[in-house]
Amino acid sequence: MTSPVSLADARLVQRLRQGEPAAFDELWAQWQRPIWSLCNAMADDRAQALSLLQDVHGALSLACRGFAPDVSLCCHVSSLVYRRLQQRLELAPLDGIDIDVPAHTGPPPRAQLAARLRAVPAELRVVYLLDVFFHCPAGTLSQLLQCSEVDVRHARAQVAFALVAEEGA
Repeated sequence: MTSPVSLADARLVQRLRQGEPAAFDELWAQWQRPIWSLCNAMADDRAQALSLLQDVHGALSLACRGFAPDVSLCCHVSSLVYRRLQQRLELAPLDGIDIDVPAHTGPPPRAQLAARLRAVPAELRVVYLLDVFFHCPAGTLSQLLQCSEVDVRHARAQVAFALVAEEGA
């Protein structure tokens, strides 16, 4: 994965690899909000979102000792979150995504935005949300999702068009 590693991330990874409990607490404090946002957006309800969050928390606590020091925490965390969500939600692989470009677009009313996002297939929605919450470049996402960069870009585009397509146009 190609994201640059900050000195703070490298130091935190070193502490995580040594098994320092305070290091995991620091990691969780740093990433729990974007992880929760992603789990909440992917879940059918709050109970499922909490279950997904607990699953990611447990998996993260086990995986962090194996983090490579030359890979950014963003990549480590987003990769783990994706793998857990893919397994728990049984997401289909991303391959051969067709982009449906609407004839007319416009900003949706705020109240419709969440409903439109929820209507997007889960395997596309998770790619869009990883981009929003973790700011992963398409190349990095393609590596962690083990698919082509074109499929990542098509998934992002399909969700973006689904969000701004004018209804009835």
